[in-house]
Amino acid sequence: LNTYHRMIDNWILWGIEENAFFYSVRNLSKVRSYGLEWIHQINYQWGPFLGQFNYHYNYTKSQNQIKLISPNIDEGEQLLYVPIHSAGYSWTIQNRNRGLRINGNYTGSVNGINEDIPSYILTNFSIFNVFDYQKTSIKIFFNINNITNRQYRVIERRPMPGRSLSLNVQFNFK
Repeated sequence: LNTYHRMIDNWILWGIEENAFFYSVRNLSKVRSYGLEWIHQINYQWGPFLGQFNYHYNYTKSQNQIKLISPNIDEGEQLLYVPIHSAGYSWTIQNRNRGLRINGNYTGSVNGINEDIPSYILTNFSIFNVFDYQKTSIKIFFNINNITNRQYRVIERRPMPGRSLSLNVQFNFK
């Protein structure tokens, strides 16, 4: 369990300056950020299988300490695009060089510039195989991301991709 508390001067935010027609990045805010992070991992063996279960929870309050006009954020209001609650898990089971993993992540609702963005849960699945070749370990992953084809947004009016497939290769040199 980790806790934190920070007072941050000159928080960087995107905004429109007076008499301008475009967004630019500026140091324009004072922010109080505090919260906790809880992470837990369980390892186990079930016959020839090795398993691992991880889960985490984050509580994040990041509050503006000065009223802003652009973007419009009141004093004490949660920062734009910063969820108060987020959580996730992953479960991996492996037999020798082969395995599978499923993971899920919850992201709480957030305030956007023009509208609030609802919470969402994403679930991913992957299978993998590890090959050893001379002094190199090669891990090949096949991933199904957003397996439930959930429609979600991280920033308003910008939909994120639905279900997608990927094939990844990771080299570890010994």
